[in-house]
Amino acid sequence: MTPPRHALAALALAAACNQAAATPDRAEVAAPRAGVPRPARPESVVANGQVEAFGREVELSAPAPGVIARLVASLGTTVPAGAPLVELVSDVERADVAEAEAALREAEALYLRARRGARPEEREAADASASAARARSMRSQDERARLDRLAGAGAAAEADRARAAWAAEADLAAARQAAAEGALVRLGPRAEDLTAAAARRDVALARLARARAALARLTLHAPTEGAVLRWLRRPGERVAPDEGPALVFGDARRLQVRVAVDEREVARVRVGAAASVTADAADGAGVPARVVERGLVALPRPGGESRFVDVVVALDGRGALVPGMRAVARIEAAP
Repeated sequence: MTPPRHALAALALAAACNQAAATPDRAEVAAPRAGVPRPARPESVVANGQVEAFGREVELSAPAPGVIARLVASLGTTVPAGAPLVELVSDVERADVAEAEAALREAEALYLRARRGARPEEREAADASASAARARSMRSQDERARLDRLAGAGAAAEADRARAAWAAEADLAAARQAAAEGALVRLGPRAEDLTAAAARRDVALARLARARAALARLTLHAPTEGAVLRWLRRPGERVAPDEGPALVFGDARRLQVRVAVDEREVARVRVGAAASVTADAADGAGVPARVVERGLVALPRPGGESRFVDVVVALDGRGALVPGMRAVARIEAAP
């Protein structure tokens, strides 16, 4: 016989209650046990990196194609901004500068001469030359007149008379020329002569500036105060701006360490936080440091399994550390 419906419903309700009593609530399972503390996070963030010159090292290439003639700077010696570091072979360019300098000296002398005019001694010489020319002309005229009188009396040959006439005309022309030159000397330079002389001087100045610029392009200068940290090329080697760097430059008086902090730990790193840097190559002695920069982009590690953020710590000293060493930074972590 089939049980009544109300009896089946009662049996189902009793089974559901028994199952609920046997299974604890999920929220109760996930809740931690009372009195059990969470694991403490490390007080410092540890990351590996490399020692660098402060403010980053830069690779410098030759400013123009050529052959290295001389390494001017000494390795590791601090030089001011603009100091020469490398000189390329520049015999032709130096000759061009010397030629341009000589041309400028000549142009300046001609300009000064045109502007100042004749010197007193030159004026006196012009006056004396004009006086002498006048005297010769007067004597020639007198000789011509004397021969004319003698020829009229039949006492002089016609050929002598003709020669005297020719000499008188020539000396008269010379006297007029000397007088005109003397007048020009006293008048001084013309405006157009001054303009032309000034233009020649300006052209010479421009050519010298161009020659010096071409010579300057054959010298590699320091971009900032710092030192050559590594030479990558040697004298006699051919270099060019697009053929790789010639040297590594940086400020080695202060050092910094660029470390790769795991992306999961970078939130605990604050700019200004204290740190300590050690390196096995430097006997493992800790050098005090401070965080000065925290990157804004997470970069992939080799293999792509995780990412890191660049963090830079500046060293308060240097101990036995030198640029290029591998180092470990322990940075005081924020809570």
